[in-house]
Amino acid sequence: MRKQRGTGRYSLQSQILRYLALFWFIPLIVLMVLMALILGHGVVTRNERSILTSMESGGRQSAANLSHCMERSLDASYSSSIREAYDEYLTDRSRADLYTAMSRYLTQNYKFEDGILLACVEFTDLTDSPYIVSRESAIGQSISGSEFRTDDLPLCLAAAKDLGTGMKLVTSGGHVYLVRNLLGSDYAPYATMILGLDGDQVFGPLSNVWQESAAAVLCGSDVVYGGKSDDADTQNLKGAVSADTTAPVFIWRSSGRHYVVSRESIGGIDLTLAVRFNTSVFFVEVANTVFMVIVIGIMGLILALMLMRFLKIRVTQPVGRLEEASEKIADGQFGTHVETDVRNGEMNDLALHFNEMSDHLKEQNRKIYVEEIALRDANLAALQSQINPHFLNNTLEIINWQSRMAGDEKASLMIEALSTMLNATMNRDHRSEVALSEELEYAHAYRFIIESRFGERLTCQEDIDQSLLEVLVPRLVIQPIMENAVEHGTREDGTCSIKLVIYGRQDDLSIEVWNLGVPSERDWERIHQLLDVPDETKDFHSVEIGIRNVHRRVKMMYEEGSGLSFHEKDGWTISRVRIIRKGGRS
Repeated sequence: MRKQRGTGRYSLQSQILRYLALFWFIPLIVLMVLMALILGHGVVTRNERSILTSMESGGRQSAANLSHCMERSLDASYSSSIREAYDEYLTDRSRADLYTAMSRYLTQNYKFEDGILLACVEFTDLTDSPYIVSRESAIGQSISGSEFRTDDLPLCLAAAKDLGTGMKLVTSGGHVYLVRNLLGSDYAPYATMILGLDGDQVFGPLSNVWQESAAAVLCGSDVVYGGKSDDADTQNLKGAVSADTTAPVFIWRSSGRHYVVSRESIGGIDLTLAVRFNTSVFFVEVANTVFMVIVIGIMGLILALMLMRFLKIRVTQPVGRLEEASEKIADGQFGTHVETDVRNGEMNDLALHFNEMSDHLKEQNRKIYVEEIALRDANLAALQSQINPHFLNNTLEIINWQSRMAGDEKASLMIEALSTMLNATMNRDHRSEVALSEELEYAHAYRFIIESRFGERLTCQEDIDQSLLEVLVPRLVIQPIMENAVEHGTREDGTCSIKLVIYGRQDDLSIEVWNLGVPSERDWERIHQLLDVPDETKDFHSVEIGIRNVHRRVKMMYEEGSGLSFHEKDGWTISRVRIIRKGGRS
């Protein structure tokens, strides 16, 4: 009988797919993700390094330009021209001479200076007449003198009151001014020097920062320059001014915008230079990197599919054909052949050997069949020399009738029980299986006989699932194990206790006979020899032979796991016959 496949069985193809998934697809996906992360991180890091480097260079150049303007403003202190012109005015009070001298000095020193759009000097006691010279830059930037006098000059003068010897940047009307005082020998300010700076010229190097889209310069929280920046940039960069970092150049992210920020200190003025950069180039390069990784992954997938196809044609399909052929042989179709393919090397050799084995099994089966026919003929001849069992059964019927006539009811019942058991052994209809209800009749007949023998010293209980009475079981499977239980369960005082328990379902049935008492170590060794040692020469007595035959019959007739087994529980010995039909194992 064919053995049922286990529920945990995996086909060769499913195992190949599993191993490909575990050792190819999953590692490939993990490798692709790691490559994308590493390469993407490398692209971002490289671009950020480029931006930081270009910002560092642009910040230094802008700081150098502003420092140059500061140095030019200091020239007014080092030069005696302004002081001498002012002292001469204090002597002769000639405004015309003072105007001529100041105009000449400012024009010569500042009108053609790069980065300076306007130069103004206002004396402390002449607040109504500032001296101004202005120009237009090469790109058309200029500061109107009239607007400066009206709007910007008052702010610059107000900022100069508390400056002392320092300098300050003042913003007004979109222009940025460098303000400082001119001091006399008593260190008291006698004039204020104001330089209107060309922001695009001074801070122009910021536009050369890589991927620059807007630039701004802050002095404290005040914006002194805002090339292409907007109010949102101003708000975002106020956080960068107070950012907790010691790095001179760093990346600042705020409100979805990215800035590269440089901190500079020039002439006692702390500036924050910031450039908003375009991150789209980051995503383009990262996308290109991810695309390359995906292409590599697709190539790996194609290679895996080609490998799967090769394994299917060269391995799994030939193995599948071998499996189908082996199932046919297991069903008794000996001589079944499988297709061969000389191009498939070892699998072709395996198919050839399988076909040879199948032909050999077919020939062996034919020989066994012929031998069985000869053995059957020999058994028939031997039976003819034995007492006819029908004659013995008829004789028991006559004895039973005479016992009834004599009024011996007990003897009559015992003869009926013996007759029932004899009918079971005769197997007139040649059935190997009977309904459980019929098998219980044979067991009850045996029970009546042993109860007549033991009397009150025998107690016998039954726990039988009545829904199983129509299930087919092997003939005479209960009586031998009940007889064994009585033989080994009889105690020294002559008493015996047994229980018959039947439970399960139609495709997985268990028949248990319990007897009080547990086997000794020697008994367990004897049980092992009965059930597991295939030695026909062992000296077993009749009860042991019956037990051995029950175990072998059940194993041969039913699925794997069927048979007789012995257990002990709470001082009882349990003899269990398990009958598993196809589909019954869970």
